[in-house]
Amino acid sequence: MSQAQTIIPQPEPGLWRSHATTLVNGRDAQADIRKQQEAVLEQLPPEQRAQMEATLESEEDLRTTTDCITAEDAALMINPQALLAEAQQSMSGCDLQIEQDGESRLAFHGTCSGDHGFVGDMRGDLEMISSREMRSSFSGKSNHAATSKDDEPVRIEHTEVSKWVAEDCGALATPGNTTE
Repeated sequence: MSQAQTIIPQPEPGLWRSHATTLVNGRDAQADIRKQQEAVLEQLPPEQRAQMEATLESEEDLRTTTDCITAEDAALMINPQALLAEAQQSMSGCDLQIEQDGESRLAFHGTCSGDHGFVGDMRGDLEMISSREMRSSFSGKSNHAATSKDDEPVRIEHTEVSKWVAEDCGALATPGNTTE
């Protein structure tokens, strides 16, 4: 395993928008929910359908989030050890290792005990495309009851593309503030 160095380029502080796709056993769960909603809508009388469609249109897309990245956050995001510490904290029960894969890409892999939902081998990466775009991915197994109707772990594949939107975070200027 190579010693990880600082990742470049550093992301610009400001407002970032992220679009994520999560597959559960190869299926896009969000798309499945939308299809089920559409099937229910087709069964409703026109007046009720219009009302429900208006309600559904006002709901945010769960796959898109907005985050305020401060200058301090941006500095930590290029520090492999800080990223590893954050990952270890959010996924306790996982033994993770990091490895640099080029100057702008960091890969990680590890094994999880299942204590907090993840079980078995997992892997992922973070790539800085530019100071205004980053991409990340993760794959592994989860034993969260909410994701499975039985006791078998499900395969989770998560990809995310984040893009800088503006220098000013506006209402999200409070550190750690996000909208989902």
